[in-house]
Amino acid sequence: MKNKEIEYKEDIVCPFCKKTLLKLEWTEYEICGHTIFIATDHGFEYIRDDMKHLIDEDSSDGDYDRYTAQLPITGIRLAQYVPAPSFMGAYWGFDD
Repeated sequence: MKNKEIEYKEDIVCPFCKKTLLKLEWTEYEICGHTIFIATDHGFEYIRDDMKHLIDEDSSDGDYDRYTAQLPITGIRLAQYVPAPSFMGAYWGFDD
């Protein structure tokens, strides 16, 4: 996957259809047809059905940042990192 880091206050926008999937003030996210997965440092929130055979949640060893960056999927991964004291990461995968 191509990896792109975005600012933690930046909205999550699909790089393909440009649909806004999450805004800072929202409490719930949306998905579009390009969304492959959504993960945080606590685990996967969403995995598209046709990608479940490629994404093994148990193989992450708890490092979802590294694991999602190395998935054998052609697409784009957006990563956001909240600054201290949280340092929480969120990872969104997309394909066309």
